[in-house]
Amino acid sequence: MNLKPKIIIILLFAFAFFVLAQFITEKVVLLPDYWDLQETAAIKDMQRCKDAISSEVNHVGILASDWATWDDTYRFVNDRNEQFIKSCLPETAFEAANLNLIYFYNTSGQKVWGKVTGLPPENIAEIIAFMEKRVNKQHHVLQNDNIESKVEGLLVTNAGVLIVSSAPIITSEGKGPIRGHLIMGRFVSEDLIANLQDQTSVMFDLNTTNSAYKLYPQLADHTFTKKTFWIDYNKDVINIYSTIKDISGQPLLLIKVDVSPDIITRGKTTAKMFMIQMFLTGSLIVILIYILLHKIILSRLKNMGQTILKITEEKIWTTNILILGNDELNLLANKINEMLVVIYNSEKELEASKNRYYDIATATADCIIEIDASFQITYVSDSIKQLTGDEPKKLINCGIFERVAHDEKQRLTMILSEHLENKTNFKNLEYWSVDINGQNIFLVADGTPIIDKNGDIQGFRGVIRNCMQRKNKEIDLQIKASTDPLTGVFNKGELFIRLKREIENARENFLPLSILMLDIDYFKKVNDTYGHAIGDQILIVFASICLAKLRKSDILARYGGEEFVVILPGAKEKEANLIAEIIRETISTLPIPQSPNKQTISVSIGLATLTDNMDEGNNLLDQADKALYQAKESGRNRVVSYTNLMKELEMSKAD
Repeated sequence: MNLKPKIIIILLFAFAFFVLAQFITEKVVLLPDYWDLQETAAIKDMQRCKDAISSEVNHVGILASDWATWDDTYRFVNDRNEQFIKSCLPETAFEAANLNLIYFYNTSGQKVWGKVTGLPPENIAEIIAFMEKRVNKQHHVLQNDNIESKVEGLLVTNAGVLIVSSAPIITSEGKGPIRGHLIMGRFVSEDLIANLQDQTSVMFDLNTTNSAYKLYPQLADHTFTKKTFWIDYNKDVINIYSTIKDISGQPLLLIKVDVSPDIITRGKTTAKMFMIQMFLTGSLIVILIYILLHKIILSRLKNMGQTILKITEEKIWTTNILILGNDELNLLANKINEMLVVIYNSEKELEASKNRYYDIATATADCIIEIDASFQITYVSDSIKQLTGDEPKKLINCGIFERVAHDEKQRLTMILSEHLENKTNFKNLEYWSVDINGQNIFLVADGTPIIDKNGDIQGFRGVIRNCMQRKNKEIDLQIKASTDPLTGVFNKGELFIRLKREIENARENFLPLSILMLDIDYFKKVNDTYGHAIGDQILIVFASICLAKLRKSDILARYGGEEFVVILPGAKEKEANLIAEIIRETISTLPIPQSPNKQTISVSIGLATLTDNMDEGNNLLDQADKALYQAKESGRNRVVSYTNLMKELEMSKAD
């Protein structure tokens, strides 16, 4: 991605963060304050409504106190004169005082006089029944214990809620003794509620708590014990709920006040306008920053990048980068120009070094090669054509040991893996491979590890040489050193080496092992009669017959003169005896060259088998030699095993 879109993305992220911060500020700081103001206003409206109801209660209380502290009332409780009723308690007196109920009780709690008016007949009957049956000396409304006491509040009846006030009846001078109680009441009607709504300019509803919880089921779990109000936030209106206690102190009414969410609406509008303003301001700032960045940095960096790209594509290292100004970009351009000079000089030196390397790689007969850490070829010189006949390009990404036998490949891989782990050179790594035509070639490799700047090994770099001529000479020398020049079978020295190896293998893998020691009968007489040339022919034919009758795993060696030894890996005595008899019978039919009577030769054979208490090959050879000696003493042309020889000796001792 170019620098320009990166800067745009960074600016957009910064702008998004700015908008997010403003949004969080609105949600966490601004709007909660508006909600607090709205809640405070709602609580004030609720308090105004409760104060208005309290004012009504107080007003009734004042009327009750005025009437109760009056000599005429004081006398009326005793004499109950009709004149007082006619003059002071007409219907107009109720209407003037906006009262629905006036009751007089004596100190015994007995009704002296009472009246309910201004209500529907059914409500009047309900209230009268309540006052005459429920109100007695123990009722809260009659608990005026002294001349200064006053009981006022709300009462619930079957007809509805009453605002009541009870005052002790005393003289106009405010003296006692108390002669009774005066109760005045005002019915909480829809007209009264409408009047209170006008006074407070607040819309509210009053319901008894029992009916209110049915109307407002969301309040079912709210007891108003910890908090005297509960606010329900709706979309168009805010409802705040609270309770008003009755005359006994128990929650009687639930008051619901409807408050317009004008404060929070104005707050949201203000916050929205603030967000729009911040969005526009942020957008303008981002655009301005981008324009300045483009003019001061991006355009100059673009010119620098285009110039550098042209230099690298065309490899014109002598070109200078021109950046006007006296700032970091100008300093960077100057440093790049200095680097270009260094690169130019390095390119010249690299070209000269490359030419030298190519000349050396082309001139040498050795193949220069590079492999990676997985032993895949990453480079090979043209000399590989002379070495294996392959085209260099076709070997790239091929395994270096693809044409090596499986067992040899495992060995070489283990050696290279060890050098790879230890980061060490390897020298004179010899192995067999095949060329492009399938011919065997013997190769020797030297290599040094390729280490990167982090100190990690990336592979090897080295040379591979064709050492086939040297290997052939070594093989010839090994054959001459280990074989008999006349018969071509192994000689006595190689016999001891092979016998020791087979004994170790038999011991390690718990396998049987037997040997045969063969001696051509009367061979000295044949040499004396027919000459050594005929004797040599017999030895050659004898060896070839033995090889033909033996298994591939068996080993034949000339022990000396006319004596031969056969090593039989994995053969028990019985199997070894069978092989010995086959050889003996075949040899017994072999005629002596130039013999006038077609005389044949014969062979005596001694057999020995490896036992648990036998440690060295000489012991095994010694046993076979003793068995051979017995075969000759017994008349020649026979096979004698050392085991049978020992049994015969034991039997003879027993006799």
